[in-house]
Amino acid sequence: MRIALVSDAWRPQVNGVVRTLTALTRELRRGGHDVAVITPDLFRTVPCPFYPEIHLAVGAHRRMAKLVDVFAPDAIHIVTEGPLGFAARRYCRRRGIPFTTAYCTRFPEYIAARFGFPAAWNYALLRRFHGAGSGIMVATESIRNDLAARGFKNLRSWTRGVDTKHFQPAEKSYFQMPRPVFLTVGRVALEKNLLAFLDLDLPGSKIVVGDGPRHARGAGVWCSGGGVPRAGPARCDRRQWRRLPRRGPQARRAARPRYSRRNMPQLCTQLHLDAMRRAVYREPLSDQQ
Repeated sequence: MRIALVSDAWRPQVNGVVRTLTALTRELRRGGHDVAVITPDLFRTVPCPFYPEIHLAVGAHRRMAKLVDVFAPDAIHIVTEGPLGFAARRYCRRRGIPFTTAYCTRFPEYIAARFGFPAAWNYALLRRFHGAGSGIMVATESIRNDLAARGFKNLRSWTRGVDTKHFQPAEKSYFQMPRPVFLTVGRVALEKNLLAFLDLDLPGSKIVVGDGPRHARGAGVWCSGGGVPRAGPARCDRRQWRRLPRRGPQARRAARPRYSRRNMPQLCTQLHLDAMRRAVYREPLSDQQ
């Protein structure tokens, strides 16, 4: 079967959509299907204003039609509601081709939190976008129930599995903190509502694992709860680096603090997730973990 997957999110981004799409493509090809992934790297793009690491396709309609015509898929699945998603939707609607969509991100709440637009307005737009398809893929029962209550139709459960080659019960002594340990893994961003997790009245410790725009540069593990030091032994201060004499780019580059897995344990610094109003503490995992 020839399957076209259309997504505005793709490498080098690291997020749930990209991870899911990568695994889906791998497994479909392993099953003998011919898969084309239509992503922004095939188009002219511009940086997203509030997420410059995300690139959005510009003028995608004509090229989208050409790419789909050349591939001639048996099925088309639209993963995101961005410029490529709208271009693929337009292509299918004009030719009377059935397609499916996926609901991956709570954009209405995200837009409301960032810009103050009422979530109801964005849900109306999403109902129109997804309503033209023959099915809306959702990952969890709670999202399915929420969308159904908001008037979405043709909802289909598309749950996620666990890669047991990477995730399996193992020794856990590297978390030296009061138990039980509650852990969340994902982007450290406003739309993930991590404040609700940190506000939970739970015994033991909480851990936030991830990278994103809501903390300083560099991924790591942030812990809050009993047993975590209130301050680290050292702080890499970029202001000190900026005060170095201007001896040329090579000398300044050599003096610049190094951010790597090996020296991150020496950078155990207190972090404040500004909009989340909670102090969390950086404890990067060692190389062995």
